[in-house]
Amino acid sequence: MISIINWPFLHYWLYAAFPHCYGLQNYLLKYLPYSQEWIYQMFGTDTKQEITPVIHKVAIDGKEIIIQMYRYHVEYRMDGKELYKPCISYHAIKSLDNDTFMLLLPIIDMFEKVENDYPDLKPDLHRILAQTGLPKEHLEDIVYSLDIGLLHDDGAEDAPLWYLRQETATSLYIAEWWPYVREFHLYCQNFLSDDIDSLNIYISVPEGEDAYLFGKRILSEHLL
Repeated sequence: MISIINWPFLHYWLYAAFPHCYGLQNYLLKYLPYSQEWIYQMFGTDTKQEITPVIHKVAIDGKEIIIQMYRYHVEYRMDGKELYKPCISYHAIKSLDNDTFMLLLPIIDMFEKVENDYPDLKPDLHRILAQTGLPKEHLEDIVYSLDIGLLHDDGAEDAPLWYLRQETATSLYIAEWWPYVREFHLYCQNFLSDDIDSLNIYISVPEGEDAYLFGKRILSEHLL
């Protein structure tokens, strides 16, 4: 069941949809270790089998957003194009139902001002996650980690502009785009082994190259 009241799904979603929230990921790894339960329910237990993503559609402001859920990451599409940059106003999701709010949260533009101020995310996260399958003893820490990761970049002075992701049967490859130096930070998260950082490199994008297309290409080239 694709609903945040379902703990196996919410557990999957926190890992798959917010890999850029480093504080959240560290907390999850320490206190709520990665689980394959929802993945096995949706994709089966054969990790060698190529999967078809689970598709979920959401309508917002008269447009349809397609959410594609893979084993370890999530992709968004609208009008046939991948939504790889934050592009939706927080004001647009604030009054939506809890499931839709959380499903669209990863692509919200948190730095778009609403009424001359930035979104006040924490109270909304607390209200919504308190009604889910999240174990209550972890509520405050998960809310804090999401708030910091989405609004304050985990304390970093700057942050990647956007991310691209691609996966194998056991690993998630992430390319973070740093526009000021025209570099991708390419790294890998291995979910079924202890080798967490098997890839960790920076690759400069040549002048004149389209950063998005270049990023997609280097991800494919480095898949193991």
